[in-house]
Amino acid sequence: MSAVSGNLPSGSTHSDSGKPDFEKVLVAKYGVLIPPAEVWRVLGYPSHNAYRKAIQKKELPIPVFQINNRKGRFAFSIDVANWMNRIWEEKVTKNI
Repeated sequence: MSAVSGNLPSGSTHSDSGKPDFEKVLVAKYGVLIPPAEVWRVLGYPSHNAYRKAIQKKELPIPVFQINNRKGRFAFSIDVANWMNRIWEEKVTKNI
């Protein structure tokens, strides 16, 4: 279970297939940009250090970026939602 799906806000929407609307959930919780302090958690890394190592090895599943005069690396909620959708589809396909 991802960090986000475990903390769905009340009133979150699901499709008829039961799939969460990951984009809506992420945007409701973080806005369009996921802040650096939360990116590693949303991606499911066990620690900030593990996330940092994934950045160094260029192994992140989504693009992250820096903003001038801001600390850390941000992610777009839509990129994380698309990644979660791909994982969901793989999971559903394997379980059929």
